[in-house]
Amino acid sequence: MSYTKFTKLHQQSSLLILGNVWDAQSAKIAASAGFQALGTSSHAIANSLGYADGEQMPVNELLFVVERIVKSVKYLFLSILNLVIRTTHLKLLNM
Repeated sequence: MSYTKFTKLHQQSSLLILGNVWDAQSAKIAASAGFQALGTSSHAIANSLGYADGEQMPVNELLFVVERIVKSVKYLFLSILNLVIRTTHLKLLNM
């Protein structure tokens, strides 16, 4: 989904409701249910992988799941960037 299209969804007269997904299958189900956009959280993905807290999950596992979600549907809005940015920043600091 393009930034422009996502912005227009926020400007429509009806309420924008994001479907919350945690893996490729839940993304397919949410998409087929008619959600206009999808979101996820690091906690939702971490929980589905057996981690208690999203910030304890290895970034490579998070990115693998995100890639699978993105490839499974035609649109997606992700709300996990804070974890990716924070983890990348910490790795850079430790170099």
